[in-house]
Amino acid sequence: MTAPCLEVRGLNVWLRSGERDLHLVRDVSFTVRSGERFGLIGESGCGKTTTLMALMGLLSDRASVAGDVLVDGVDILGDGERDVRAHRWRDIAVVFQSAMNALNPVQTVGRQIAEAAGRMVGGSEVPVRRRVSDVLELVGLRAEVAERYPHELSGGMRQRVAIAMAVVCEPRVLLADEPTTALDVIVQAQVLTALERACAELGAALVLVSHDMGVIGEVCDRAAVMYAGEVVETAEIDTLYHDPAHPYTQLLIAASPSLAHRDRELVSIAGTPPAAGVAVPGCGFVARCPRHFGPCASSAPHVWPVGSGMQRVRCHLYDSASKVRP
Repeated sequence: MTAPCLEVRGLNVWLRSGERDLHLVRDVSFTVRSGERFGLIGESGCGKTTTLMALMGLLSDRASVAGDVLVDGVDILGDGERDVRAHRWRDIAVVFQSAMNALNPVQTVGRQIAEAAGRMVGGSEVPVRRRVSDVLELVGLRAEVAERYPHELSGGMRQRVAIAMAVVCEPRVLLADEPTTALDVIVQAQVLTALERACAELGAALVLVSHDMGVIGEVCDRAAVMYAGEVVETAEIDTLYHDPAHPYTQLLIAASPSLAHRDRELVSIAGTPPAAGVAVPGCGFVARCPRHFGPCASSAPHVWPVGSGMQRVRCHLYDSASKVRP
């Protein structure tokens, strides 16, 4: 097995709100190998985007971060903002959720891509122009798109420009924060194809954030399920979809339509997640879990291995001392 390209160890994020520090991300850990496609999935507000922004060092001044983020063994958050700035775009880059908000409306998209490309190829105008054309072609756009402004492009084209900007410096790790939000299904497929093609061409690791189980299942090799700021299950995609272990993952699967099980009745997950950053004495999912028992309300669960593969679950049901078994 190849060495991890990205290692996230014990990532925690707090946000100062008035007199309180809200603990938004709790002890998140995962690894991604070169060329691997890794998903982060969960409901809105579970901490997925906050996790990605912490990896890039793009959180506000009111946020504080603890933990290790290593790209090819180098801790890019070792000295906070000063350290991570040198690694942005060259080693780790991000595709934001809304390309219209990420692009400058008064500059052509080619000029914006060229600004990033200049870091890679230096100040020579001809190599920069060539690099812009190459990266636009990589994401399925014609070279002449470089002369257009963001408002002249469709939503799918803007999103592919955002991907082009993110990969122009050939980063080792590409983060994508719900890149298909608000796009129709045909354009979604085009954007995901562009994302996969770019990562395959560069050999980059991909971390894809989504609340759509279908998108994660289509694109990713492995995935982590997040709930209330924590990773509650990590597994290979086939295992996650066909043999989910955590009750939350099981309910997410049951709530997702499936062509293979058209007669299956879809379920909804009762209740709502705890408020962001609010400490819960036991398991964060206890109020909504149909299988909770004794320790769930008072004791935070640990992460346990399940089966013989790479599946890991944060749940009391799998505690070796538990008398309640799945």
